[in-house]
Amino acid sequence: MRAALGGYLDVVDLLLNQGADANMQSAQGGTALMQACYRGHADVVRRLLDAKASTRLQDAYDGTALMRAADGGHKDVVEILLELSDPADREFFLDAKHKYDGYTALMRAASKGHIECVRVLAKYGASMRIRNVAGKNVKNVAREAGKREIVNVLMELETFRE
Repeated sequence: MRAALGGYLDVVDLLLNQGADANMQSAQGGTALMQACYRGHADVVRRLLDAKASTRLQDAYDGTALMRAADGGHKDVVEILLELSDPADREFFLDAKHKYDGYTALMRAASKGHIECVRVLAKYGASMRIRNVAGKNVKNVAREAGKREIVNVLMELETFRE
């Protein structure tokens, strides 16, 4: 997991070739894929997915690799996860909610102002209707975070979907 967090593709590759489990989880449920997504290491993410790392795994807080990539604004990693995932898994993790705040990956990207991540997540069908634990949808979350440009994009995307 440390190799993935650090973006050390050669070390990740060596470990996987030596039989390391791409889905090993830490005591808190974190995975190498989650670590690489958090830091935006696209090449490591691609390698882990090639080694059958699951995009469905969640940490102890129900966090996902996609949430970590979206939270960091790593558009390329978000795209890789969505492009290379199984459609059934994609539907699951697009709408997965964090245990404590109820945020989805789309809410995380919107609250941080990561407009390109918002566009990619919406393109792949992330729901704009899901509500977090406070009862707020993604537009409310973006508005409260002061992300006016994100709110405008969400309204534009919502109109396009109708």
